[in-house]
Amino acid sequence: MKIGFILLLLVASATAQNNAQHSAEYRSADRKIAAMDAYDAGASRAGRVTVLTDAEMNAFFAEGGVKWPDGVSDVKIDDQPAVVNGSGQVDFDKVTAKNRSSNPMLALFSGVHTVRVTAQLMGIKGRASVKVQSVSLDGLEIPRMALEFFIEKYLQPKYPEADLDTTFGMPDRIDSAIVGDHQITITQR
Repeated sequence: MKIGFILLLLVASATAQNNAQHSAEYRSADRKIAAMDAYDAGASRAGRVTVLTDAEMNAFFAEGGVKWPDGVSDVKIDDQPAVVNGSGQVDFDKVTAKNRSSNPMLALFSGVHTVRVTAQLMGIKGRASVKVQSVSLDGLEIPRMALEFFIEKYLQPKYPEADLDTTFGMPDRIDSAIVGDHQITITQR
C-alpha cells in the first residue's frame, strides 16, 4: 500500500513539474488540442467548437508543442479575419543541406533569415484552402517565381503537397476553420 501511494506521489509530482515548465497559454492550447483529439476518437456526433487564440498557438509553437523541421524556429502567427500572418527564423543552409543547388536564383535562400508569410486561409466543409499572398526575407519581398522554384526544388521532395496555393482535407473531423481577429475558430462535426 505504501509503495503504491509513493508511486502516485511521484507521478503527480512529475506531472506538476512538467506543467510548471509551460506557460498558462501553452497549457490551455494543449488542453484544447487534446480535447479535439478525444472528440475525433469518440463516437459523439453533436459537434464541437474550439477557439484557439494567437497567444495560445504562439506559446504552443514556442514551448515544444510542434516539432518544426530542422532549420525552422521562433514561429509566430498573428491572425486577422481570413488572413494569417506568420513569421519565423529559417536557417536555409539546414533546410537545403541534403539538396544543394548552384542555380543563382536559389542563392537568395542561404544563411539565416527572418521569413514573413501572409496567406489567406479558409476551411469549410472539411476542406482547407491556403493562398500565399506574400513572402519576405528580412523585409525583402521574394518574387513568386523564386518561391515556386524553391518549393519545387527543396520542399516538394519531402512534402509533395507543399505549394503556394493549396487545398486539402482537414483532419480530426474538422468541418470548418475560421480565421478571426487574433484567433481561429475550429468546428468539428
